[in-house]
Amino acid sequence: MSTLDPHSQQRATIYWWLSTLFALELDDAALENYRSDDCRLFLQSLGENEALRPATEQFWQQLQRQLKRTDGQLELAADFCTLFLTSPKTGALPYASVYLCDDGLLNGAPAVKMREHFDALEMTPQAGFNEPCDHLALILDLMGNLAVRSEQDDDAGRDAIVRQLEISNELLRTWVDTFAEQCQRWDNFGFYGAASYLLATFIAEDNKYLTSLSA
Repeated sequence: MSTLDPHSQQRATIYWWLSTLFALELDDAALENYRSDDCRLFLQSLGENEALRPATEQFWQQLQRQLKRTDGQLELAADFCTLFLTSPKTGALPYASVYLCDDGLLNGAPAVKMREHFDALEMTPQAGFNEPCDHLALILDLMGNLAVRSEQDDDAGRDAIVRQLEISNELLRTWVDTFAEQCQRWDNFGFYGAASYLLATFIAEDNKYLTSLSA
């Protein structure tokens, strides 16, 4: 088994970080972490990628605005609920089925497909996160785990690369741009609009990387 290289670790870290943004409302502790040097350095590292730089800079600007808000945690929690826990007519529901199924309902074919991925990998979704398997946060979390697995120099590692590309092509690229557009449309403050723009940009860039690995 090969040692996990820095690039794979960075990919996993980015996927896991993005997952936390769209899983739950950020609490006070999470927002305090965004004030840290570690956060600044992390975002600086993202901005070193030319393709990610504009989206990273926009997110950084919105983050600074967020950290200056009065009652910032409560206001951001309200933004989260308005965007992600209401209606697709007035928000951006973070489920693949809403965008990829004709009826626009939850627990459609994308949720079934994600369950098959979890089962094939003998993994379970995050404990205590009681959402359908095609919730954006769960897809991103699994992509992070697969990024780690892909460094194994064996059949499991090769399967992880193939699986990442399949998930990216079928269960992320197919709807994340529309999701980001909806976030930017309905997010009056702009934090999640900027986060979704960075998400969509990263997914597109990482898809190119995965395609090159499988060529």
